[in-house]
Amino acid sequence: MQFYAQLLREHKPYIYGKITLPWDGRIAQEYMVSMGFRNVVLLDRAKSVQAEIDFIRTEFSKFYFDEVRCAVGLRALEAYHRKWDNNRSAFQESPYHDRWSHAADSLRTGVLGRYGPMIDVSGKLRSAQSTNRRIYTGTDWMSA
Repeated sequence: MQFYAQLLREHKPYIYGKITLPWDGRIAQEYMVSMGFRNVVLLDRAKSVQAEIDFIRTEFSKFYFDEVRCAVGLRALEAYHRKWDNNRSAFQESPYHDRWSHAADSLRTGVLGRYGPMIDVSGKLRSAQSTNRRIYTGTDWMSA
């Protein structure tokens, strides 16, 4: 946690209005607050991961991703999946937990935490329109 707090403070020059953590992030929350971060909130535990995924699907067309800076995260979202159950001839109900699932969980946490656009320390809005890079606009995420 110390590494990430230092990374945010020293190498990511943004004004953080809110830091949202998953429901099980109490220790991280306490550490971030002790390091001077304000408005560090925990989400409630999901009653239904599928309901949250469905909500993210409805919001996905509003997202803009810088294809260069977000390449690793986009690859992870593309690889997020459910395992096939041969016995039932159907996909398992829960998403498969592997190295790719962390990015999708982070996206869910951010969207459910109601992230807004980031503002850099100069006060400029960092948006898709302020970059000279191609923007990836996903229209489908973890489709059934």
